[in-house]
Amino acid sequence: MSAVVLVLLVVGVATAGIMTVLVIALVRHMKVLAGAARDFQSALEPSLAEIRRAGEQAQGQLQTLEERRSGRGAGVRLRT
Repeated sequence: MSAVVLVLLVVGVATAGIMTVLVIALVRHMKVLAGAARDFQSALEPSLAEIRRAGEQAQGQLQTLEERRSGRGAGVRLRT
């Protein structure tokens, strides 16, 4: 075996080893990131539900106001 082939073989094996370590580290980081995203979503869910309820309540109030306004007639203005 020539020296060039031996050097290329060693470099190839070392590169494959380093790539394997990097892939393992990447998979671990992805698992941590996925867990953090799940925790964030579960922590945010109550706030989102409250915002959704407030939006539905505001929509209901707006609909009630529009119904009252349309019931008064075309020429009647609302007091502000």
